Amino acid sequence: MGVWTVVLCFFLLWPSKGTLVDDVSEVFGGAERTDAVGHAVLAFFETAFLFNLMRYRMTRLRALLIAVGSCLILDLALEVAQIWIPARGFTLLDLSANWIGTGLFVLIACPILYRKTH
Repeated sequence: MGVWTVVLCFFLLWPSKGTLVDDVSEVFGGAERTDAVGHAVLAFFETAFLFNLMRYRMTRLRALLIAVGSCLILDLALEVAQIWIPARGFTLLDLSANWIGTGLFVLIACPILYRKTH
């Protein structure tokens, strides 16, 4: 989990022009929409990893709530932090994409959790 969070922070906070972050963005088209998809995918997996880390130590519902809350706060903090990073910036599109990724995990996880607990 810690390694994944470091990777996530790297992609969201590292100055993007002429770096690995820029290269990865260009591979997927370099457009705002493709970057937003990348944000959603990263947030989905961040939520999934955090949930899976905690679900054996507490109830599944509590693990889900903590994972979702933590990821929403982390995504907001990382997006706001980009205001002070050269060649980066805060955008509502990226923040929304992050939160959509977390929401998609919830939509997928909730039916699975319900089926396994009832």
